[in-house]
Amino acid sequence: MKMTPASLVDHARQEINEISIEQWQQNAEDFLVIDVRDVNELDKGQLPSASHISRGLLEFQILNHPKLAKLTDAEKAAANILLYCQSGGRSALAAQSLMNMGFNNVSSLAGGYNEWLKLTAK
Repeated sequence: MKMTPASLVDHARQEINEISIEQWQQNAEDFLVIDVRDVNELDKGQLPSASHISRGLLEFQILNHPKLAKLTDAEKAAANILLYCQSGGRSALAAQSLMNMGFNNVSSLAGGYNEWLKLTAK
C-alpha cells in the first residue's frame, strides 16, 4: 500500500485552501456551505446555512445544487464553496476532488464541525 488515509488527507491539504472558522465568518454570506458528513452525523447539528451532500455523492450531486444549477460553467467554477466534515479530513479530500472538477474557489474548514463546536461552546 502506497498511501494511508492520513497521507491522502495530508497530500490533499497541500493542494487545497483550508480556512478557519473565523476566516469563514468574516464573509460567511459569500459562501455556499456544504456539509459532506454522512446522514447519520447530521443529528449533531450543522453550520448555519449549510446544505448537505454526503462525501460519497458530492461529485455526482454538486452541479444540481439549487445555488449552482442555473449558473453558467464560468460562474460555477468561480463559486465560493466551503466544505466541512466532522474533523476536516473528508472535506479536504472533497475539496481536492471539486478542484479537479474545475471549481476554483473551494475551501475546506480547518478542524471541521468539531472546531465549530469548540468555538460555540465558549
